[in-house]
Amino acid sequence: MPTQTFSHLLKPLQCTQQDDNKLRELAETLVVHNIEQYSSLKLTKNGAPVSKTRWKQVYKKESTKVFKDRATKSEPLEMPSLMLLGTVVGKLEDFMYAVVAPSTEAMRIKSTLIKDGVVDCKLLHNVARPTMDDPFHHISVKWCMFSEPEFRDHVFLDSTGIASTTTGERIGYHLTHSIGFDQIPNFTSCDVARCNMSVCSLYVQNTPSTVKIYVRGFFDFQQEGKYELINNATLNTIAAQWMLFPRQVECEDAKKLLWAIHKNNSRESTTKEGKSKLPMAPPTPGLCKVCSKSFGFLGTSRKFCQACNEQICSRCSVMKSAVTLALDQVTVVEKKRVFSSSSQCDLAHNVPQLHLSESDVTSLRELAETLVNHNIESYNALQVTSDGQADARQWKELRRKDGIRVFKERSAASGPTLPCIPSLLLLGTVVGKLEDVMFVAAAATDEQMKLTSKCLQDGVVDSKVVQSVVTPSEEQPFRHVGVKWRLHDNARDYVSVDATGFALSCKGERLGYSVSHSVAFSQIPSFDKFGVERANMSVCCLFHQKTPETVQCYARGFFDFRNELLNNLSINALATQWLRISRYVECAEMKKLVWRLRNDSGLPANGPMMIEPAEQRALEISRTDKSQDKGDSTAGCAVCQRSLGFSTCKICRCSVCSGCSVKKLVCVLAPDRRTMLDKKRTFCTACVCQVAKSAALAIAKDEIHERQPQDDESDAH
Repeated sequence: MPTQTFSHLLKPLQCTQQDDNKLRELAETLVVHNIEQYSSLKLTKNGAPVSKTRWKQVYKKESTKVFKDRATKSEPLEMPSLMLLGTVVGKLEDFMYAVVAPSTEAMRIKSTLIKDGVVDCKLLHNVARPTMDDPFHHISVKWCMFSEPEFRDHVFLDSTGIASTTTGERIGYHLTHSIGFDQIPNFTSCDVARCNMSVCSLYVQNTPSTVKIYVRGFFDFQQEGKYELINNATLNTIAAQWMLFPRQVECEDAKKLLWAIHKNNSRESTTKEGKSKLPMAPPTPGLCKVCSKSFGFLGTSRKFCQACNEQICSRCSVMKSAVTLALDQVTVVEKKRVFSSSSQCDLAHNVPQLHLSESDVTSLRELAETLVNHNIESYNALQVTSDGQADARQWKELRRKDGIRVFKERSAASGPTLPCIPSLLLLGTVVGKLEDVMFVAAAATDEQMKLTSKCLQDGVVDSKVVQSVVTPSEEQPFRHVGVKWRLHDNARDYVSVDATGFALSCKGERLGYSVSHSVAFSQIPSFDKFGVERANMSVCCLFHQKTPETVQCYARGFFDFRNELLNNLSINALATQWLRISRYVECAEMKKLVWRLRNDSGLPANGPMMIEPAEQRALEISRTDKSQDKGDSTAGCAVCQRSLGFSTCKICRCSVCSGCSVKKLVCVLAPDRRTMLDKKRTFCTACVCQVAKSAALAIAKDEIHERQPQDDESDAH
């Protein structure tokens, strides 16, 4: 069997204009024919061919299925055929960017990324090149060689582009159709069989974030009789390789990174040659470009993004595979490179905004109301001991912290063994006000969700509001109903309808509630290909002002992880996360501090900000200079008047000693509107006490009042 490559033996094709016209017409005819076949294909509800007698499923992975054509009495099988059907997360343009390969270098890089079995390839002739107006349209003649299960090569017409149907639907296509040229030698003497194929891939934007894939292929391996076993093995190998079609998204991501590196290198070389006339903004020394944090005294966490060449910290960097051709122009070199996390595509980017009808919005509003009423009834009917704890015969204590306890529901000791949905119960009290707790629970925007998760450390690594059903108002600032998506650190995500607000119990008690109940929408894709499992839950938290200084907390949750083996581990992890409810009041205090910092800085109540803006530092220096100019001999701690060990309060800008100052964690949205910045800052005890006593209800109203003009402005754009 051959171990060497043959691409260097192939010379460019010499084609006339007439040959190019015929190749162009052939490509157009084949693409139109395949689109007609796709349009006439009849599928079941689960996306499989209707004719099960003709199509046999041979491979399945996630939402992608590969079928093998079988002979029937009415339709004998003339040539082996395969068909692929499925959907993947992504955009049509991204897929076409990965599919098109207008050079030998692009072909080699694409094969390395997708791992489609190609061991050698070459572009022999260009018929139609991509243009600025149509960058995905490319027609060419190519050659490629496969090694499994036997060495074989193909000479084919390759055509890519985006077509439109009569209904205006855009379809991306990729055609590979075998053709013969006397100029191209075969390598049968080296045990490489020249085979024929005709494969067409079609891509349709199914939803705003998913692409439907259809692939149909015919194969002629030029071997009969005793080689029938080899033919079947080859067909099975091709079917297995087809399962890699969803990796086009990864290929597109890698090609974008490669393009970014190339642009960065070009910019650097231009600057070195002195040809650049644009001023380059100097980077802030010692600060990460993404999170604006320092790299520490030694700077060991400092890294440089290969795409933008900016300095970033280890927390804001990711390692990605970057591929390029080696010096021999044949071997593809793959190496891990450092990139900024802000340049990577996050999953939230693939979660589209829902555009629900009025009837759907009404149904969600009614569902939220029903869930709240049902959970309040369950809360009233809960049997507790004299000291306010759960009945030990029904509930087993899993976690305890301060005044919070988390219980797991015990399995029934008798009766038939039925599948049991894991359930948790939380009971306890926290020190604080009911409005402070609801100030944290009512997260109605992406920024508020990220800030709450960052402060509570509740295991949510990414989140998004995909539909607002009831938006908070100045009259009811904690009233909110919406559909949200959350990604947890255990590789699970949830799509749920969330509702927060106030209600009355049967005893007339004022209860704050927070409900999260899983719902399903076809517009929101699953991320199985990224290793993320879609789970279901139904959780309700109720809060009641038990005494003037304490809030009674109740939470009940049901979880369906779709994996019995991991249920216990997942439940224990969730029980630990539920203990974070004790930090609600602490989080409310942090949000109040941020609100006060924004007000004093003249910034809006919402949106990104720096934890310590340059304007504030300049103001602090200016005030210090003025104080020195006045010659104030009595300068000292603003609280106790001591004159030793000063720090500056970030709110009042007064100098305070270590005994009269505290460090508090401050979390804000970074300028990239994705990253949350968190850092401990110094405040005087007087300001902290004053901010803690400020009314959460008034601050929530102020945030809503400030947000309204911004929302209107963003809608206008």
